[in-house]
Amino acid sequence: MAVERDNEVGHFSTLVRPTRPLREVTRDLTGLSDVDLAGAPGPAEALARFYRFVGNRPLVAHNGFGYDFQLLDAAAESTGVDVPEVPRLDSLELAHLVFPRARHGATANV
Repeated sequence: MAVERDNEVGHFSTLVRPTRPLREVTRDLTGLSDVDLAGAPGPAEALARFYRFVGNRPLVAHNGFGYDFQLLDAAAESTGVDVPEVPRLDSLELAHLVFPRARHGATANV
């Protein structure tokens, strides 16, 4: 989702055609089949489309530095897609500022 001044201004969603057949556990978990994904873009095209959607806006993710941004960077490296030079913000860091005890397993606001 793209947000500007508290308003959603865009939404990005795509399936991605895998580079190998889906495992049974993946089919069971998602309800998708290889046939469902046959017409979807491959990893490089899907990632390139995503980054075109991002444009010059910052990327925001919860635990982004621990997971999402690493996954995007690895996908970009393996596909040769250029990663845009945009700010990356991790809402998990903000959550730890607001609730410092949360990182120690205590989430109560006391």
